[in-house]
Amino acid sequence: AAWLSALPATLEGTPRQLVNLALATNRLAPSEKALAFGYRALRAGYGDPQIHLSYSMGLFIMGRISPAFLRSPNEVGMDTGVALKALDGKEELHFVIETASDPRRERGELAPQSELAKLLSGLKVGDEIDLSGAIPDERRFKIEQILDKHLFAHFRTLRSFETLFPGNKAMSSVSIFDEADGTPNFDPIAKSMRLRAEHGAKIESFYKSGSMPLAMFADAAGVHPFEGWEAVRAAPNLSFATCAGVTEESRAAAQLIAERRHAVIDPITLYGAFRLGIWPAISAAFQEIGIVQSTLDLFVRFAAEAEEKKESQHGMMFSVGDQFAIIEATTEEKDRNVAIAEDVLRLARTLPLYAAEPITPMADEPAAIFEKFDDSFRDTVFAAQGGGRVLFCDDRAMRGIAEVGGGVPGVWSQAALSSALDAGKIDIDTYARAILALMKAGSVFTGLQAEVVNTILSGNGWQVDDDVRLLLRQACSPDADQQSLHGFWAKMFTVGFQRAPDVQHYRGFLDAALSAFRELQPKVAQAKFVADVLGAMLAMMEISGGMEKRKLLQSSYLTPWQHALRSPDSQVQQTNLAVKRELIAASQRAMANSPVKTEVEPIFAGKRADQSRD
Repeated sequence: AAWLSALPATLEGTPRQLVNLALATNRLAPSEKALAFGYRALRAGYGDPQIHLSYSMGLFIMGRISPAFLRSPNEVGMDTGVALKALDGKEELHFVIETASDPRRERGELAPQSELAKLLSGLKVGDEIDLSGAIPDERRFKIEQILDKHLFAHFRTLRSFETLFPGNKAMSSVSIFDEADGTPNFDPIAKSMRLRAEHGAKIESFYKSGSMPLAMFADAAGVHPFEGWEAVRAAPNLSFATCAGVTEESRAAAQLIAERRHAVIDPITLYGAFRLGIWPAISAAFQEIGIVQSTLDLFVRFAAEAEEKKESQHGMMFSVGDQFAIIEATTEEKDRNVAIAEDVLRLARTLPLYAAEPITPMADEPAAIFEKFDDSFRDTVFAAQGGGRVLFCDDRAMRGIAEVGGGVPGVWSQAALSSALDAGKIDIDTYARAILALMKAGSVFTGLQAEVVNTILSGNGWQVDDDVRLLLRQACSPDADQQSLHGFWAKMFTVGFQRAPDVQHYRGFLDAALSAFRELQPKVAQAKFVADVLGAMLAMMEISGGMEKRKLLQSSYLTPWQHALRSPDSQVQQTNLAVKRELIAASQRAMANSPVKTEVEPIFAGKRADQSRD
C-alpha cells in the first residue's frame, strides 16, 4: 500500500498496466490516483473491451469507488461531462470537455477551445440551449445532468459497450420499460440473453477447435481467467486441451524436465493444480517452480474481488430452453469462493519470483495476442526465456504461441507427474490419484496406464464406483490405437487378477470393463477384441514367465515357489488359465444380455472348446 501511495499519478505504462494499477490502488491505497490511472488507461486503450470492463466493472460497480474522489460540478466546465435531451424528447447528446491531449469527437470529447464547448460552458441543470450551427440539428436541448468526467466515462461505457464491441457480450444494457406507457417489459432482457447464449456457443466452438488459449476464451466470455477455468471444468461439453497425445510430444517433455530443473508456471495452470489438489505431486518433478510478479498481483486482485463480491448481492442468469432463470449466489458460495481465493494466494506467495525480462523479443503477431490477456501470461513467457527454465503450462494453444513467439518450449501436468514417478519422487498411489483428478476435470489426452486402474481399484476396496467407471471409459476410447488397447487390457486384467481379494470382485470388474467397451465401441466385435486381448495376455505372461525361469535357473538356491515355476503346473500357467476362463465367461455373460449375438458366437464356440480342453 505504501508503494502504491508513493507512485506519481503521471506514471507511464501500457493501458492494461495502468488499469491494473488503478484497480490495485483502489483496493489497497484508495485515492484519486486510482481514477487518474484508470481514466488514462481508458483513453489510451479505448478499443480494448477488457479496459472498458475493468474501468466500469472493476472501479465503479465492483470496486465501489469512493464518492469523495468525484467532483460534483454545478455547471458545465473543464473536465466535466454533460447530458442534454432534446425538448421534443427524441434525442440525447453526451459530451465531455476534455483538457487532456488529443480529444476525440467520436467519443463525445470536446476540446476546451471548440465552439460547442464554449456554448456549453457555464450552463446548469435545467438550462436550455439552441445548438443551431454547432451541430447538424436545429432543435433546442435541455441540460439534464452534469458529471465529473471520470463518472461520465463510466456511464459512456455502459451506454456504448455493445456498439463498440458488437461481438462481445460481456456487458449489455437494456431498457425494461415500454416507451408508450412506461410499464415494465422484460422482452429486451430475454433478447439480450439469447444473443449472449449465441455468442457463448460461438466462443465454445472456437475453443473446442484447440486453437484458442484458455485465457482468450475467458477474455472473450468477459470473465476472470480463473472463472474461465472453472467454467471449462464445469461444462460437460468442454475439455482442457493440454496436449496432442502423441508419443513424441511426451518424450520431448520428459527430456525438457530432465534437462531444466526449474520451471515458471502460468497463473491458470497454478490455479488449476491447486483446485485439483495435485500441486504437491506435480511440483515434485522440479527442483523449483516459480512465478512472476504480475502473476502474484493477479492472485491478489482475485482475492480482493472475491471479498468484495461477498458483500454484494449478485448471481447468474441462465437460459433454460426458451425461458430464463436467475440463481443468486448464496452466503455459503461466497464464503467458499473467498476461501479458495485466499488459499491459492497463500500458495502463490510461497513461490519464488522470477524476473520477467525478455532475452528474445516476441514476434509481432504473438505479441499482439498476448496484449489481449493479463500481463502475467506474457511475463511468464519472458521469465521462461532465462535461467535454464521451462514453461509449465497446461494449455497447449498457449504453449504453442509461447514457443513460436518467444522461443520457449513448455511442459504440462501429466508430463511432470510421469517424470516425478519415474524419478521416485512420488509413489504410484499419488500418481494414480493425480491422473484421476485430471481426468475428472476433463483434461483431454491424459495418458492412462493399467497400473493406475488397478491402483484406484485397490484403494477403493475393489468397488466399481464412478471413479473406476471413468477410468474404464477412458480405457475404451475409440480414438485409441487398438493394438495398444489389447496390451493395456491384458495387463489390467492380469495384474487385477493377482490383486483382487476374491473372484466375485474380479468378476464385477470384468463385467464393468466389458460394459464400457460395448457402449463406447459398439462397432467392434467384442468376441474378436477379447480374443486379441487374450493373445496379448498370453504373450505377456509367457515372456514374463520365461524371463523369471531363466533367472531362477541361474540361482543355486531354489525356494518351493521357484521349484513350482520350473514345473509344468507353474503358477504362471495357472494364472494365465484362470484369467482366460474368467474373461471368456465375462464376455459370454455380456453377450447373453445383448440382442446381437450372431457375429460373435462362432468365435466363442471355438473358445469354449479350447476352454474345455484346458
